[in-house]
Amino acid sequence: MFPDRTLQEAATAMVAAAERGRPVVTVLRKLCPYVYRQIAQDGNYRGMLQVWGRSVNVDENVGQTIVHPAILQAVGELAGIPMRGRFVHAGLQHTYGYLFSLIDTPYGAKRDRWVSTALERGFGFDLSLLGERPKEGTLLANLTWFLGHLVYRGQSRTLRRLNQNAGAVAPALRAYDYLRLPMSRIEERVMLAGKNRREVLMVTDLVAFPHPPADSGAESTLLIYSVRNGVQSPLKLITAFSVRPEMVKAIQDEASLKGSTMVRLRYNAYVSGLFGRTVVGQRHFVGPPG
Repeated sequence: MFPDRTLQEAATAMVAAAERGRPVVTVLRKLCPYVYRQIAQDGNYRGMLQVWGRSVNVDENVGQTIVHPAILQAVGELAGIPMRGRFVHAGLQHTYGYLFSLIDTPYGAKRDRWVSTALERGFGFDLSLLGERPKEGTLLANLTWFLGHLVYRGQSRTLRRLNQNAGAVAPALRAYDYLRLPMSRIEERVMLAGKNRREVLMVTDLVAFPHPPADSGAESTLLIYSVRNGVQSPLKLITAFSVRPEMVKAIQDEASLKGSTMVRLRYNAYVSGLFGRTVVGQRHFVGPPG
């Protein structure tokens, strides 16, 4: 059976179990034991989980719940991370949660980024490593390591935390030469007023595929979105996905505009005091991280 169909049927079965008041984790273990084992293993590597921020479980494009809450609760139960309510762990939602999302969006199903091999082909490593059945490591650990060694260039403290969890990651990703990848970074800053006055930093990193597809209009750049909630807080990963050249150009053109601009959270990120608002801030291109 094709991965997409297997995951779709498992998600439907988990929703049905939840509606009948039956344990969702039991259904997950029975129908997708390979995903069940990965989530349980990730729970042993807290350092990987801690570099992720929070996201809202509602798609901003279609206004629908992305993943059935009972599925997210089951994922969180396995990983040892509470996943209740609208705002949840971004890493668990955007990996395992997305595998079991049942909504359609203008960009396709949420799981497409993981059942496709576009990222693996684009960056030139084993075609399973950022999928639902990695040959080594887990989907979350492999993705966290990969994104972390791009986003946290020059941030030795965060990289040390990741390196302490290297045992969770596929050896090919540990050996990958991240410094050879050209990156561009756009930062958006806003100062939230009030009793808990603080600066929120939103970072968009763009990483061109070293092995782009033959079709010049196809997705050929990895977009990574991260958020820092307060200058003393660490930058937290939110999500990552591949984008087409026209989106890269639109993001870069927007960042080239000078002066104040209207800023908001993107890609289902959640920060208290800023979620659901568009406020005056600053946006600019800062070049490669680190």
